[in-house]
Amino acid sequence: MSEILINDALTVAYLPQSQSAVTLGKNQRPTAPLEKETGSTTEYARWGDDNLFPQNITREIEANTIIGSTLDWKARALYSGGIMYGSRSYDEKGEEKFTPFIDVDIEEFIFKSNVLRYLIEASTDLYYFYNVFPEIILSEDRSQVVSISAQEATFCRWARQDQNDGLIKKCFINANWDKEGSDYLDNSVPVIDPYYASVDKVKGDTSSKYIYPVSYPTPGKVYYQLAHWDSIRVSGWYEVAKAIPAFKKALFGNQVITQYHVEISKEYWSDKYPNWNSLPIEKKKELMTEELEAFDRRMSGIDNAGKSIMTSFEHEELHGKDHSYWKINPIDNKIKSGIYIEDSQEASSHILYALSVDPTIIGSAPGKGMGGGSGSDKREAFNMYISLCDVHAHLILEPLQFIAWYNGWSKKYPGFTWRFRRPILQTLDKVTPSKRETTTPDASNKNNSGS
Repeated sequence: MSEILINDALTVAYLPQSQSAVTLGKNQRPTAPLEKETGSTTEYARWGDDNLFPQNITREIEANTIIGSTLDWKARALYSGGIMYGSRSYDEKGEEKFTPFIDVDIEEFIFKSNVLRYLIEASTDLYYFYNVFPEIILSEDRSQVVSISAQEATFCRWARQDQNDGLIKKCFINANWDKEGSDYLDNSVPVIDPYYASVDKVKGDTSSKYIYPVSYPTPGKVYYQLAHWDSIRVSGWYEVAKAIPAFKKALFGNQVITQYHVEISKEYWSDKYPNWNSLPIEKKKELMTEELEAFDRRMSGIDNAGKSIMTSFEHEELHGKDHSYWKINPIDNKIKSGIYIEDSQEASSHILYALSVDPTIIGSAPGKGMGGGSGSDKREAFNMYISLCDVHAHLILEPLQFIAWYNGWSKKYPGFTWRFRRPILQTLDKVTPSKRETTTPDASNKNNSGS
């Protein structure tokens, strides 16, 4: 007879004969807000009105020159030099001390699971959608977590809340949400409740893989969080930024570029050709063509640059004024003068503000002022940005911390924790020559610190 398993916290038990998970004692997880059903018949919660919100967002990002590259920059800045692990302790003054070390089992896990790939994929989904879907896979005997990966956020949909406890217990994964079909819900993975005793509950369960939900909280959202940068679309600045290049493209493609408007008095022809009025139409066109071709050659071409042109005029005795036969009027070319540059620059500024990135870090926004800022501006802006990324780092590393507890590393090494390697930019006069030669960031380099 197999042994009944009870966790150390005495909150969860597993009955092997009946294959039952038992919760012992009072439910100590936070109360889950239960969203009232509104008549939907789907087993999954729709992401957006058409259930294609992430797909639609991705297409709109791809059509913008700022949003996609800036979100990618934020993901790379969070990743920085990758991760390291070690033990956290405190000295006699209460100041934190982080001591990295090497463990063969942990190194094997990082290598086999390709944790570094998980980090950049999860960071990308975090900044795009504020929703990340890490998948955790257990060994055959369920004693260890052997793999972690980030499921593509656009392919994931949460099951509707359990009406009894308000928990979301399944995640459906499908690459064809835009196609109706009976296989919509064939591929589902159970979901870990991250709020209380998550390790104990998984050890008392029977599944071999789980989704560990990661999201950045935004007010009023039950299933899917909404990234703050989405205000770009709601406010209308995305449409403004989109309309300007579309307008300019159409202008360049369809406008006849005209630099001059030439007015020729009708008296010119009759005065130059005395028999003008009696000439047939074809002859008049021939004479006009010759005259205009000669004028056109005079007004164009590199060889004629800077040359002068002479036109004749007549004096009107009746009105006492000179009347020119030819009048040449330059046309104000709006394309050449930079039409809508200010509007484009304003739209770009709003987009970068919504993305929470100082324009000096990635270069000035499009417009007349193309300066990228000084080196000191970039350094200070970058250091300030990095110092505010800890909460994002903790979210991405939370599933790895779960794994550390599940696999026993946190018990083996008290204070065990994961950290991102973070570069802190300094001026050369504050960095020793030996540090300047360091090209690979590591835990011993004081210019790189854990988050």
